[in-house]
Amino acid sequence: MNAFKKYISLVSLTVLLSSCGGGGGTSSSSSSTYQDAYVLDERISSYVSSTYSTGNYGVFYHEGISYGFYRANGNKKGAFADFLPFSHPFGETLGGSIFNLDDLRDLDSITISYRTGKDNGKDKPTLYYGASDFSSSVDLEYAREGNVFSFAFPSNTHYFKLESGDSLLKVISMSCNKSKEKRPAQKLTPKNANEGQFRASPKPYEGTLIDGQSKQSVPVKVKVVDGHYEVLESKEYTYYSFDYVAAHPEVKKDAAMIDPMDVANYYALFRTFPANYAINEDEIINPVKMIFRDDTRVVSTYSRTDGYVRFVPTKMNNGRPLYHEFDIALNEEYSNHSRGVGRVVAFETGFEKDSYGNGSQVVSVFTDDHYSTFQEFNNLGSFMPRFGAELRAVNTIWSEPTLVEPR
Repeated sequence: MNAFKKYISLVSLTVLLSSCGGGGGTSSSSSSTYQDAYVLDERISSYVSSTYSTGNYGVFYHEGISYGFYRANGNKKGAFADFLPFSHPFGETLGGSIFNLDDLRDLDSITISYRTGKDNGKDKPTLYYGASDFSSSVDLEYAREGNVFSFAFPSNTHYFKLESGDSLLKVISMSCNKSKEKRPAQKLTPKNANEGQFRASPKPYEGTLIDGQSKQSVPVKVKVVDGHYEVLESKEYTYYSFDYVAAHPEVKKDAAMIDPMDVANYYALFRTFPANYAINEDEIINPVKMIFRDDTRVVSTYSRTDGYVRFVPTKMNNGRPLYHEFDIALNEEYSNHSRGVGRVVAFETGFEKDSYGNGSQVVSVFTDDHYSTFQEFNNLGSFMPRFGAELRAVNTIWSEPTLVEPR
């Protein structure tokens, strides 16, 4: 018996002998129910590539089943993959995860051999599961020295997702154990991301833009009551062109937009790029780098109809949308040569919905994972919950929030 088969035998024995625990421990199942297992281990580590230091995103197929992976790095040293914790200064983030996209109609239980990067914290690794969503969950313990976690799913479980939490989660192997019984098929049913959320129409600046003089305040904190919002806190933005900043470098700190909220607000107000943004061509971006240095950012403009634009109700203009991608540096590794995974995408042609003026209003979304998920800006100082874009890392889809007016 080779080492791998010996390991699987020990894992199966652990599952069979473990005690039932619906809330977070090990669980059991009768040995007569097992046929086989879907196993993810070091032999298929290459499925999870290593492109971004912040983790990688994608889908792979193994033994007839498709899996999504998120903020993951393949591990060549006796393990399946590392699932990364991730944080940046601009809001809440998701940890790395692995999840099935095809229906596992015979999913009985799971056994996970793993290690964590630390011994304690506030957000443990979590196993989510459900019949058609990830609505139930159970925590795994921190285990820097390693642990084997076993859990018997409720009888109608078809989908699972393992997420890292606030610590590195090194998965040595996962065994998704099969039952002899195949249950009726269930589709993975997404939820509406913006249900119960509010947005306001952006209020663009009116008049000719004058450097240092064109100013406008927008809400950054509000209270919503009966379809109206009361401004509790506001922020003022001032228009600056790059030529003006080059001639008056003392204003460059005020002119640089690096926070996703500031970028979204600035573009919605002035309908032009912040002065620290430039197209990534040497003759254009190098003068900007001379002034703004580490605050220099890249902007790109597209009118493609494929990719992530398929996941929002983009307004078409002569059959095509128009949108701008503003880079957001999520850590100190950012440069115009290594642009990372953060973007604000401003849809110039807006969304084809009545409450969005049927395309007359610019709409911005933020992604911190290279278009895997988006969060729509509400023009009230925050970004709404994540929805799935090019990858179903979250089981939510874009939905229309409630439009509110100022009081």
